[in-house]
Amino acid sequence: MTASTTLVISTTIEELQKVETAVDEVSAAEGWLPDIEFKIRLVLDELCTNVVNYAHSDNLDHDMTVVIESDDSEVRVRIVDDGDPFNPLEDAPKPDTDSALADRRVGGLGIHFVKTLVDEARYWRDDNKNYVALSKRRN
Repeated sequence: MTASTTLVISTTIEELQKVETAVDEVSAAEGWLPDIEFKIRLVLDELCTNVVNYAHSDNLDHDMTVVIESDDSEVRVRIVDDGDPFNPLEDAPKPDTDSALADRRVGGLGIHFVKTLVDEARYWRDDNKNYVALSKRRN
Protein backbone atom coordinates (compact mmCIF):
# COMPACT_ATOMS: atom_id res chain seq x y z
CA MET A 1 0.00 0.00 0.00
CA THR A 2 1.30 3.40 -0.88
CA ALA A 3 -1.51 5.44 0.71
CA SER A 4 -4.21 4.43 3.14
CA THR A 5 -6.67 6.15 5.44
CA THR A 6 -9.33 4.87 7.81
CA LEU A 7 -12.20 7.01 9.05
CA VAL A 8 -14.70 6.23 11.76
CA ILE A 9 -17.56 8.69 11.43
CA SER A 10 -21.03 9.01 12.85
CA THR A 11 -23.84 8.19 10.47
CA THR A 12 -24.95 11.77 9.85
CA ILE A 13 -25.01 13.76 6.62
CA GLU A 14 -22.67 16.35 8.16
CA GLU A 15 -19.96 13.73 8.67
CA LEU A 16 -19.86 12.77 4.99
CA GLN A 17 -17.66 15.80 4.27
CA LYS A 18 -14.87 13.93 6.08
CA VAL A 19 -15.09 11.14 3.49
CA GLU A 20 -14.82 13.66 0.65
CA THR A 21 -11.78 15.25 2.30
CA ALA A 22 -10.15 11.84 2.72
CA VAL A 23 -10.69 11.07 -0.99
CA ASP A 24 -9.08 14.42 -1.86
CA GLU A 25 -6.06 13.68 0.34
CA VAL A 26 -5.45 10.14 -0.92
CA SER A 27 -6.01 11.22 -4.52
CA ALA A 28 -3.47 14.03 -4.17
CA ALA A 29 -0.93 11.78 -2.44
CA GLU A 30 -1.27 9.07 -5.10
CA GLY A 31 -1.73 11.26 -8.17
CA TRP A 32 -5.04 9.77 -9.25
CA LEU A 33 -6.37 10.81 -12.62
CA PRO A 34 -9.47 13.04 -12.35
CA ASP A 35 -11.63 10.22 -13.76
CA ILE A 36 -10.59 7.85 -10.95
CA GLU A 37 -11.13 10.50 -8.27
CA PHE A 38 -14.60 11.30 -9.65
CA LYS A 39 -15.63 7.62 -9.67
CA ILE A 40 -14.33 6.91 -6.16
CA ARG A 41 -15.95 10.08 -4.82
CA LEU A 42 -19.30 9.19 -6.46
CA VAL A 43 -19.46 5.59 -5.24
CA LEU A 44 -18.44 6.50 -1.70
CA ASP A 45 -20.94 9.34 -1.60
CA GLU A 46 -23.72 7.05 -2.81
CA LEU A 47 -22.97 4.17 -0.45
CA CYS A 48 -22.25 6.30 2.62
CA THR A 49 -25.36 8.41 2.06
CA ASN A 50 -27.40 5.22 1.84
CA VAL A 51 -25.97 4.05 5.18
CA VAL A 52 -26.86 7.40 6.76
CA ASN A 53 -30.39 7.43 5.35
CA TYR A 54 -31.45 3.78 5.38
CA ALA A 55 -29.21 1.42 7.38
CA HIS A 56 -30.72 1.76 10.83
CA SER A 57 -34.27 1.13 11.89
CA ASP A 58 -33.69 2.66 15.33
CA ASN A 59 -33.05 6.25 16.41
CA LEU A 60 -29.75 5.54 18.15
CA ASP A 61 -26.34 6.99 17.30
CA HIS A 62 -24.23 4.80 15.02
CA ASP A 63 -20.83 4.90 13.36
CA MET A 64 -19.48 3.61 10.09
CA THR A 65 -15.93 2.89 9.07
CA VAL A 66 -14.59 3.94 5.67
CA VAL A 67 -11.23 2.65 4.47
CA ILE A 68 -9.52 4.04 1.36
CA GLU A 69 -6.36 2.32 0.09
CA SER A 70 -4.38 3.09 -3.03
CA ASP A 71 -1.26 1.84 -4.75
CA ASP A 72 0.13 2.23 -8.25
CA SER A 73 -2.35 -0.18 -9.80
CA GLU A 74 -5.60 -0.03 -7.83
CA VAL A 75 -7.85 1.90 -5.46
CA ARG A 76 -9.73 -0.12 -2.85
CA VAL A 77 -12.46 1.14 -0.55
CA ARG A 78 -14.39 -0.58 2.19
CA ILE A 79 -17.43 0.56 4.14
CA VAL A 80 -18.45 -1.16 7.37
CA ASP A 81 -21.66 -0.37 9.25
CA ASP A 82 -23.72 -1.97 11.99
CA GLY A 83 -27.03 -1.36 10.25
CA ASP A 84 -29.76 -3.78 9.41
CA PRO A 85 -28.65 -6.61 7.10
CA PHE A 86 -28.78 -5.32 3.53
CA ASN A 87 -26.77 -6.20 0.45
CA PRO A 88 -26.98 -3.11 -1.75
CA LEU A 89 -25.42 -4.98 -4.65
CA GLU A 90 -28.23 -7.56 -4.76
CA ASP A 91 -31.14 -6.25 -2.68
CA ALA A 92 -31.50 -2.71 -4.02
CA PRO A 93 -34.38 -2.31 -6.49
CA LYS A 94 -33.33 -2.68 -10.11
CA PRO A 95 -33.32 0.73 -11.82
CA ASP A 96 -35.42 1.53 -14.85
CA THR A 97 -32.83 2.22 -17.53
CA ASP A 98 -35.08 1.50 -20.50
CA SER A 99 -37.92 4.04 -20.18
CA ALA A 100 -37.66 7.60 -21.42
CA LEU A 101 -36.18 9.95 -18.83
CA ALA A 102 -39.49 11.77 -18.40
CA ASP A 103 -41.22 8.47 -17.54
CA ARG A 104 -38.73 7.31 -14.88
CA ARG A 105 -39.16 7.85 -11.17
CA VAL A 106 -36.60 10.09 -9.48
CA GLY A 107 -33.73 8.26 -7.80
CA GLY A 108 -32.79 4.61 -7.84
CA LEU A 109 -29.69 4.86 -10.01
CA GLY A 110 -27.07 5.14 -7.27
CA ILE A 111 -26.30 1.45 -6.82
CA HIS A 112 -26.41 1.03 -10.60
CA PHE A 113 -23.67 3.68 -10.82
CA VAL A 114 -21.67 1.95 -8.10
CA LYS A 115 -21.74 -1.35 -9.98
CA THR A 116 -20.79 0.21 -13.31
CA LEU A 117 -18.06 2.59 -12.10
CA VAL A 118 -15.90 0.08 -10.24
CA ASP A 119 -14.17 -3.08 -11.40
CA GLU A 120 -15.13 -5.26 -8.46
CA ALA A 121 -17.81 -4.94 -5.79
CA ARG A 122 -18.45 -7.36 -2.94
CA TYR A 123 -20.78 -7.49 0.04
CA TRP A 124 -20.72 -9.71 3.09
CA ARG A 125 -22.19 -9.72 6.59
CA ASP A 126 -20.06 -10.67 9.58
CA ASP A 127 -20.42 -10.15 13.33
CA ASN A 128 -23.68 -8.16 12.84
CA LYS A 129 -22.00 -5.74 10.42
CA ASN A 130 -22.41 -5.01 6.72
CA TYR A 131 -19.24 -4.90 4.62
CA VAL A 132 -19.02 -3.45 1.12
CA ALA A 133 -15.64 -3.65 -0.63
CA LEU A 134 -14.92 -2.03 -3.98
CA SER A 135 -11.88 -1.88 -6.20
CA LYS A 136 -11.05 0.25 -9.22
CA ARG A 137 -8.01 -0.26 -11.44
CA ARG A 138 -6.02 2.92 -11.99
CA ASN A 139 -4.98 2.13 -15.57
